[in-house]
Amino acid sequence: MKNYDLDFSIDILQSVLWQYDKAERLKSLINDKQEFYDDATTEFWEDWYRDVFNVDTANYFGLIIWAIILGCNEYINLTYKLGVKTFGFGESHRNFYQANFSLSSYILTLSKEQLRKVIKAQMYMFNSNGSLYDINKLLVHIFPENKPYARYSTETNTLTFHFDVPLSEEYLNIVLFSNMLYAPVGVKRVIQNGGDEE
Repeated sequence: MKNYDLDFSIDILQSVLWQYDKAERLKSLINDKQEFYDDATTEFWEDWYRDVFNVDTANYFGLIIWAIILGCNEYINLTYKLGVKTFGFGESHRNFYQANFSLSSYILTLSKEQLRKVIKAQMYMFNSNGSLYDINKLLVHIFPENKPYARYSTETNTLTFHFDVPLSEEYLNIVLFSNMLYAPVGVKRVIQNGGDEE
């Protein structure tokens, strides 16, 4: 996505007609108005663009606004915690939390940078045509340090997200339990974190 340089400055003196070039009182009033616009309007819009509108530089408040717009959350409800053995059924006892056995759940509150990555992924997915090329472009943009790529298997109808350098436990939880990386409808999603499959 392309960021545009926006100019929020307003030059009111351009509105002075040539006939009024010698009108000092009028020019003084317009200069006062120009100072007001420089202080109040231009600075406000520059701060708003930096703190809210631009996802790359937005503060936490701006990221929360983007999360509301895009339908993301600043927290993720984990139905089970990786690496914790519990009583249950199925692979890694994960079915324990899918049934009525436990009311407890783990809530992961996202940091500013984690939320920024989730928002960027959501923006990419909304603007993507769903092709493997676009998904790989998203992966490289969001997780460049993990050397990621996606592969689709027609035999098993599976979209596999590979991370050659394993994700941290927090980012793995984010990828598993949020809609940050999702497969198209009817396609199974598999996360391969280093050599482990999730």
